[in-house]
Amino acid sequence: MTEKQPIPEDEILTLLAERLQGQPLTALGDFMSRAILDKDLAAGTRLPTVRAIARQLGVSPASVSVIWTQLRERGLIQTNRRGGSFVASDRTSEFPNLDVWSTMDLAYGVPDSALQPSLAPAFAAVLEQRPRSRRNTSRKGLSAPLRDAVERDWPFPAEAFVAVGGHNEGTMLAVEAAAPRNSLVVIEEPTSPRILSILGILGLRSLPVRCDGEGPLPAALSAALAQHPAAVILQPRAQIPTGRSIPADRLRELAEVLARAEHPVVVVEDDHMGPVATSPDLSVGAFYSGEILHVRGYCKSYGVDLRTCVIGGSQRLIDRVQALRVHGISATSEILQNALAWLIRDPATGRVIETARRRYEARRLSLAQELARRGLEATGQDGMLLCLKVRDEASAVLSLAQNGLVVGFGSKCFSGHGAQSGFVRLATSLLPDSRAQIVQLADIMASALEREGVPEPD
Repeated sequence: MTEKQPIPEDEILTLLAERLQGQPLTALGDFMSRAILDKDLAAGTRLPTVRAIARQLGVSPASVSVIWTQLRERGLIQTNRRGGSFVASDRTSEFPNLDVWSTMDLAYGVPDSALQPSLAPAFAAVLEQRPRSRRNTSRKGLSAPLRDAVERDWPFPAEAFVAVGGHNEGTMLAVEAAAPRNSLVVIEEPTSPRILSILGILGLRSLPVRCDGEGPLPAALSAALAQHPAAVILQPRAQIPTGRSIPADRLRELAEVLARAEHPVVVVEDDHMGPVATSPDLSVGAFYSGEILHVRGYCKSYGVDLRTCVIGGSQRLIDRVQALRVHGISATSEILQNALAWLIRDPATGRVIETARRRYEARRLSLAQELARRGLEATGQDGMLLCLKVRDEASAVLSLAQNGLVVGFGSKCFSGHGAQSGFVRLATSLLPDSRAQIVQLADIMASALEREGVPEPD
């Protein structure tokens, strides 16, 4: 049996003119799809330009471009900005387990529920004790057991605490308490898209400051404070998206800059990872006497069903947070608070958290190492993300998507419109622990980015 011969590149235009004579333009998409899927057009075949096809068929380039976009979205062709369009590689045959990755969202660092502790023992213990303690909440805003549990390792002496429903609510309430509407708020650049979203919702204006591998640059913060912002938002550890943590020496430098500010400024610290972070929970509050709100999330460590976040800091601002919660009449369930306190103190749960901490770190590091072996630079010191350095962000996201990988835009971490970040975000929290599968993922990424081109590592 004679093996089917693919259509030569130099005959594609002629064949299109013959086959599509008198046909509607939609026939172009049908013909190309069928030719690619039937292997009449071999993987890697260079396709004629959109303008050349438009001239041959007597139609507008814009109409052909629409067809090409549809083919790209189906993963049948790939487009390189300078090299033109090609028939996409047969990813299924090259990577037979590709379905594993096409169903995994690599854009957002959500926690792995399999690494979180069971809540049943905590609730059982709390409910058994509740008849004797249900009216015994001695500290306003926080149950006595939870205050005892969190106060022992809070990174600075807080005047007051309050429990609120989940980390996102906690961060929003803290920022709202710290900054009046339409005021300036200093942020790290880049920063978490969630923080940028909160600023937009609250009607606040962002004032980005440059950072290095240890956090905001003191000189940049000093220049920003000259514009009299109402607040500064810091991510002391596992910063999104970079994963860096601010060391004590840099925190001391930032505190000195804050102390010299002409007008008082509130610091809001966003500790989204909580106990599952590998870095210690440090705070500028250890060196700064001004007002601070430190927001610690527990959902990534213990699970979203607890819906409990703790804010600690200035008494005045904690009172403001409580007033903002549905005019001061909303409260977080005492059962949830005390269940969280039980989990924080329980030794067996502590071992589960330690295991989760090691597994998250191993997943992040293993992918970074495999990418490095393929000439790709991915960084992330802590947390659930890597920043993969690319030459062109949009092209990289598209190339990876065409290979079944959904990653995040780095530009969403910048306050300016149309910013080009030079990186894409890779979530590592749900990656498998199998080294072979991580190797396969790195192979897919390296192959997808081969035509896109990646910058040389610094």
